Amino acid sequence: MKNFNKIAGIVLISLFTLFSADVCQAQTLGTKKVVTFKLQSYACGSDVCEIEFKDISSGKIYTFENIDKKSKYDAVMDEILESYENNDESDSKIIGKTYKAILEFRKTEVLSYDGDIPKRTGKQKSQWMINSIFK
Repeated sequence: MKNFNKIAGIVLISLFTLFSADVCQAQTLGTKKVVTFKLQSYACGSDVCEIEFKDISSGKIYTFENIDKKSKYDAVMDEILESYENNDESDSKIIGKTYKAILEFRKTEVLSYDGDIPKRTGKQKSQWMINSIFK
């Protein structure tokens, strides 16, 4: 029985170590991955627009908070905005459209919001950011 407990402990520690290494590797700065997004919503107010993409594999939601100055998304955003405006400011014609995106785990600036206007805080955080979106 002592040997069984010892072996079970070693197996559990080994599995935990492997799992931890896998999770840590996925969160290394500079790591990139390709995902498929489904557009969930798009809306514009008087000062700001909001968008939600859903990673169809993980279910994670990505917004403009996952886009920064390194992101390349102009063609897709132009298409979404044009459809939105041509349909009386409705996202009904674009909801559910799928796009490919390259994500990168990188440091990005932390912004604070005073109303709808973002302000720089001087702090940084590491998170998955959108490098590019394409069809």
